[in-house]
Amino acid sequence: MANFQWDNREHFISLIHLLSLRNGGQFEPNEDEADDGVEVDIDIHGNKHSIGDSREDKLKQNFLDRFAEMMSRKKGGKHVCCAAFRESGDRCLDKDVKISLLVARNSNFGDLDKTFRSRLEGLLATIGASVHGEQYDISAIKEELWEEVLCYNQPRLKFYAARLRDNLNAFKNAGSLASIPPYRIGSTTFCDNPGIGPYSADTHAAYMRLAQERILELDNILCSSDGADQQRLLAEHTYSIRRMASLRILINSCPKASVGHKLLRDICFLGRLKSCLFTLVKGALYIPGFPQLSIILVENLQPRSLSCKLPPLVDAMRHLGQTLSTLNVGKYISKKLNVTKAERRFTQLQSKVSRKPLPTHADLQLILYITKTAYGESTYREIYPYIGCSKLSCFLCAAFIKYFSLGGVTFRTRGSHGKIYPRWSIPKMDGLHGDMVMALNSALERMQHLLHGEFMKPIITVGYLPESSAGVTDDANDTDDMDVE
Repeated sequence: MANFQWDNREHFISLIHLLSLRNGGQFEPNEDEADDGVEVDIDIHGNKHSIGDSREDKLKQNFLDRFAEMMSRKKGGKHVCCAAFRESGDRCLDKDVKISLLVARNSNFGDLDKTFRSRLEGLLATIGASVHGEQYDISAIKEELWEEVLCYNQPRLKFYAARLRDNLNAFKNAGSLASIPPYRIGSTTFCDNPGIGPYSADTHAAYMRLAQERILELDNILCSSDGADQQRLLAEHTYSIRRMASLRILINSCPKASVGHKLLRDICFLGRLKSCLFTLVKGALYIPGFPQLSIILVENLQPRSLSCKLPPLVDAMRHLGQTLSTLNVGKYISKKLNVTKAERRFTQLQSKVSRKPLPTHADLQLILYITKTAYGESTYREIYPYIGCSKLSCFLCAAFIKYFSLGGVTFRTRGSHGKIYPRWSIPKMDGLHGDMVMALNSALERMQHLLHGEFMKPIITVGYLPESSAGVTDDANDTDDMDVE
C-alpha cells in the first residue's frame, strides 16, 4: 500500500493559474486523439464494449445525467453532482441483477440529502419491481416520487421562479406580447397543435397567439400563487411548453435579444425537473437491477493543502523556459495585461490557494472513489464507465478523465465547457495499490504536457461556452417505445 504524492504540484497549479488568465480561462474542449466515432471500453479481462451505441446505453447515460441534475438541489458550484452505476449479478437473470447508484457532490451531503436518498431508493426500487408483476399500477408511486423531487428541489425552483418573474416582465415591457411578429419566409414547418395544423404563413398568426397564451399562463401562475404550489405549477407548465417551436419563434422575435434568451433559458431550467422525473421512471422500469437498488452518497476525500508558498510569476515563467517580459506577457498570458498587471493578477491567484485546502470536483471524487473501492475485485467489470454530471465538465476534469485509466477501465462524460478553474486539485489519498499511484501520476503527467502545449499556443479568442447542462440532455433523447408519461 502507498500514499499518493503529487510531485511538482506547485508548478502544475502555477501553470493552471497562468492559463486561467488567458481569455478568462476559456478554452476549446480538447478533442485530440479522436477515434472513428465509436466509444470503446475495455474491461479488466481485455473485452471491448461499445459505449453509447445501444438503446440501453443511451437510457443509462441519460438517466445518470438527469439524476445528477435532480440531486443538484441548489444553485451554485458547491452543489454540482455526479452519478455512476455499479451493476452486479447475472445479466441473463434480471431478478439477480443489483444496481448501486453512486452519487458525489462538490460539497458533502447532509441529513436532508440522506433522508431524500432513502425515500428515493425505496420509490425507484418499487417502480423497478413492478416490471416483474409485483405491482402493476405505478401511478400513485410516480406521483409520490414527483412530490419528493419537488420538495427536495425547492431552493433551485425558488431561484428560477424569481428570475423568470424578472425576465418575463422585461419581455412584456419590450412589447413582445402586444403584437404578432412578421412571418419569416423559409421558416421550418412544424405542428405544435393539430387543431391549427402545420406551421406556415397562413397559420403563423394563430401559432403566435398560441405562444402568447402560453406565456400569459406563466404570468398568471406567478401572480396567483406562491411557495410550493407556484413551484409545482411552474415546473409542470414549463415542461409542457419548453419544446414548442412556436414559443421559440415568438421569444426569439423579441426586439431585445438578450431578454428573449434569458426568458427561454428560465423556461428550460424550470421544465427540466419534470423531464428528470420521467427519465428516472424510465430507468427504473427498463434498466435491470432496480428492484434491488441501493443509492450510495459518496463522502468527499480529504482535500489537499499546499504546504508551501507558490512561486511568483517570474519563476513560473522561468520554469516554462520563458523570461518575464512585455513581449512574452502579451504572447503567452494576455494581450490586455502588461508585466505589472500580470504579476499582480498572478500573485492574487497564487495567494488564494497557498497553504489552503484545495477542492476536488465531483466527477473526480466519484472516479477516485470507484477505482479505490473496487480495486482488485471483479467489481471492475461491474462499473458502467459513464459519469453523469449536473454540469458539463471543466477543462481540467475532462483532461483527467481522458487520461486516467486503471485496470482497463476508462470513463467518459457528456462533454466539457472548456473552462479552466484556478482552484483545482487531486485529493489526499493513502492506502493505494502501486498501480493506482502510477495511473494517477501518468494522468497528471499527460495533463501537464497538455497544459504546457496550450500555454505555448498563440492567444486566440474563444467564445464562451455555457457550463450549464440545460438543453444538453432532455427526455427527447429517450426512445419512444420507452415512454411512460
